Amino acid sequence: CQPFHNVVLPSVMQSIVLNISGGKARVKLRGRTEIESNANLIAGQYTKSLVCTLQGDIDFVGIHFQPTGLFRLLNQPMSKFSDAVNNLDRYGGSWAAAMFADILRDTSSEARISTIESHLSRQVFQAGYTIDLTQKIADLIHLSPGDTLLADIGSRYGLSERTMQRYFLKYVGVTPKKFASIARFNAVTKMIEMKKSLQWHGIFEEVGYVDHAHFARDFKKISGKTPTEYYQNKTEYEKFFYGA
Repeated sequence: CQPFHNVVLPSVMQSIVLNISGGKARVKLRGRTEIESNANLIAGQYTKSLVCTLQGDIDFVGIHFQPTGLFRLLNQPMSKFSDAVNNLDRYGGSWAAAMFADILRDTSSEARISTIESHLSRQVFQAGYTIDLTQKIADLIHLSPGDTLLADIGSRYGLSERTMQRYFLKYVGVTPKKFASIARFNAVTKMIEMKKSLQWHGIFEEVGYVDHAHFARDFKKISGKTPTEYYQNKTEYEKFFYGA
């Protein structure tokens, strides 16, 4: 059968993708070497589009995480996963292998979800003040992408710019400024998905873009395509990566 190409845009989340069928998928981030793998994968916080090529018998289960969720699961600096796709077996250890073995025995989507939730709830640890604060700040940025000023947030929580940057690189994988730019971009792409009739001026004003040209430049830089080129050929599969 013909390969199925997907251009996945950045969003404010990370993911784990479990390959149930064992079929191979090719994954490439713009400007990075393409990888081909039949393994279970970790997709960290990415800042450029990700191109995923699927062919053959492919059955994936995807799990989204809040910005600090993967750190709570893997207890690894998230900067090493930024703009990268890694093998889950390398970082997940025995718990990942046990979860995957149990999923393979499941015969329905509902059973798989229950198995995943059971394993992750036992594995995810509740960290201390700094990671919870980072999650709170990430939520503020995500929910108000056009209104939130990083300097104001730092002042509110008594954090210097350097300290906030250190927290984000460790727990999220990118700087607060980069995360804010992804949140703003993601807000527009989600509105495009949700609305049949768009008032472009109002949308750009709401999320902090100066105008359509500013957004179009960002879109081309991130995805390699113009908005028109992308949405003419977008697949349903790509909606998975937009997040909630």
